[in-house]
Amino acid sequence: MAESILQLSKLITDNSSHLVSLTASRGLTIPHLNEQYTEESENFRKDAQCAEAAAIIVAAALQLAATLSPPQQSAYAIFGGACKASSVRVAVDSHVPEILLEAGEQGLHADKIAAKTGVDGKLLARHLRSLSNHHMFREVSPNVFANTRLSGVLGTGKPVDQIVANPESKHDDTSGFVAIVEQLTRDLHNAFAYGLDSIKDPLGRSAFQIAFNEPLTFYGWMEKPENAYRLHRFGISMRGFGAMQPPDAIEKAHSWDALPQDSVVVDVGGGVGTVGIALAKAFPHLKVVVQDTLAVVEAGENICKNSFPKGLASGRLSFQGHDFFTPQPIKNASIFILKNILHNWHDTQALTILRQLRGSATPETKLIVVGTVIGYNCREHAKGVESVYKEAPEPLLPNYGGANDMGYTMDITMMTIFNAKEFTIGDMKALLEQAGWRVVRVQRSVPPHNFFDPVIAVPV
Repeated sequence: MAESILQLSKLITDNSSHLVSLTASRGLTIPHLNEQYTEESENFRKDAQCAEAAAIIVAAALQLAATLSPPQQSAYAIFGGACKASSVRVAVDSHVPEILLEAGEQGLHADKIAAKTGVDGKLLARHLRSLSNHHMFREVSPNVFANTRLSGVLGTGKPVDQIVANPESKHDDTSGFVAIVEQLTRDLHNAFAYGLDSIKDPLGRSAFQIAFNEPLTFYGWMEKPENAYRLHRFGISMRGFGAMQPPDAIEKAHSWDALPQDSVVVDVGGGVGTVGIALAKAFPHLKVVVQDTLAVVEAGENICKNSFPKGLASGRLSFQGHDFFTPQPIKNASIFILKNILHNWHDTQALTILRQLRGSATPETKLIVVGTVIGYNCREHAKGVESVYKEAPEPLLPNYGGANDMGYTMDITMMTIFNAKEFTIGDMKALLEQAGWRVVRVQRSVPPHNFFDPVIAVPV
């Protein structure tokens, strides 16, 4: 025990010194917890060495806390998460982050916050105090609260009066992160309580279907007329997940320069072309095809007419309506991309998608599956796979422990909503092999950029 404490403490001390030295030498700044969040304040994390040092510090600090805290307290912090999610929903739906942004560093009394959105000030104060105990908000003086960096990301940046006057457009023209928060804490919060019911269900229903007594899938449910706002918000939330990934991540996912002139790259289920446009701009020797439903690709073409008209005019970028459960029409692809697709579907449906691609692949075609690769929490690797990934040092968990929690949370979320999953390397290998593909390489990223882990496979 004593040796472990000293090891963890040394990791914190050594990497803190290293991080401070790195940021100073590179003209970067580590923001204070209580300063207002901005995208620019996160610039130090774009440096790979800084990001790794920060991840080690966080992982060691959380493991040290788990070691020294009473086990009942540590356990309660986990199973009591529903209380915190409830408080976050209260704060977000009451527009507290936006109100406090307008109030400034001096903060605002809970009664005055409450008066702006019609809630009970005394009850609101209790929610905010609970969150401030975890540095999400700051209690400046009794019942007076201000934003921190954590609560700053829960705000849209819009004027409160504008949101109250038109709540349906709250998330329009935002990063999408608050849409994610609202979706998880409002609509899906109930579904998480039915996880046990789902894994025991003889009909194979998802926790979402049981919670909402809904025979339709999540997507089918959202397409009901009464769920128009939910569907609109969901689209914006997907943009929020995209914003959490490094802007150049797709460019680093493969050696695109090495592909021959006019190589065809197909982004299957590529939405409105976020990835396709980035590739076509960065690598003009490629021919990029973005496939999705007709309505989505039509929207993508309209976006591209403004953002990248030369790509469309030259034929270097094109959009094609296609259902990925049906035979793949392009037979000469050098690369197929599946970005954040497989984790939305049960294994049987994911197999269909993969087999349709395999049926149209040439012997030289490569498949790039992009998503969150779930690490084992033991030091065990998949054999026969090249792994570009640096594990956390001992005695930390190899996958950076609590510093790398979002992927595991996403895995439970996918199981809850879709009866689907984020994949371990073992899961991915097994699924791809059933569909006629062989994994040859996995490129895993250090937190916080672990939503973008390309897995490369070739035809068997």
